Amino acid sequence: MANLIAPPPLGPELASGKWKVHVRDLHGNITEENVSGKQVWSMQNRRVIVDFNRKGQPIKDSGGLLGSWLGSFSYDFNSLPINYTDWRKVPHYRKEMAWQVIQVL
Repeated sequence: MANLIAPPPLGPELASGKWKVHVRDLHGNITEENVSGKQVWSMQNRRVIVDFNRKGQPIKDSGGLLGSWLGSFSYDFNSLPINYTDWRKVPHYRKEMAWQVIQVL
């Protein structure tokens, strides 16, 4: 029987469900905060600064938070209904509405 080794423990951001990100307020002040995907919904007049690599892919904790938030957004069946089997068949207005929400947050 092979010796099984336990996987490494979760990083603090995964264990807490929060990501350490930079947040900009209306006045341009930038602070470092621990934010969960759900908390992004209630961030009024503040925006998370998302880091991207040279290929335009989200990276670091801000990229993880973006992915977490997008996951929670995908459960909004009013914006993104699940009855389509092909993304190309989703009406343009629904895609545009979803994109507007993503850009605002």
